[in-house]
Amino acid sequence: MRKAVRIITEIITWLLIAVLALFLVYSVYCRIKGESVRLFGIQADVVQSGSMEPTLYKYDLVFAKKVTEDEIQTGDILVFKRDGTKYVHRLISCDNGVYVTQGDANNISDEPITYADIEGKVVKTWAKVGVAVQFFQSIYGIILIVAVILAVVCFKRLVGILRKDKGANGSSKRNNHEET
Repeated sequence: MRKAVRIITEIITWLLIAVLALFLVYSVYCRIKGESVRLFGIQADVVQSGSMEPTLYKYDLVFAKKVTEDEIQTGDILVFKRDGTKYVHRLISCDNGVYVTQGDANNISDEPITYADIEGKVVKTWAKVGVAVQFFQSIYGIILIVAVILAVVCFKRLVGILRKDKGANGSSKRNNHEET
């Protein structure tokens, strides 16, 4: 039974390491391309200003889902990109494919955008989690993730070596004791 638990634990550990490593590579790839991390059709972005207060605050994490033009309605909070800058603002009007957005805390509306500029509609938010997300996307966060992966691998190897060594010492003591 212990051996089965050990094998299952080993498999789960290596799967987690593999998933973490793949996510790290994917995150770095997205960062290099200037894109959001997108998994299962949902992208995550960090609010960078107070333009949506009190609905959203700086460093809130928003999850946006790509939607069709028919699914977008006035009042929706959209993630869109204009001139290389990403925004998270509310749709205040739409007319013949021209979308006008505005931050809840702003006095004036944004320049109009088109559907092609819209990356998604916000479907979920996590308050202040963006601080951690930004850290793990930074060079220091990436170094930390790599260090954790290496530490886990080294720890697993060390435990394996100690178990083998303990097993070898235990069996030789038994054999010596039995001979006398």
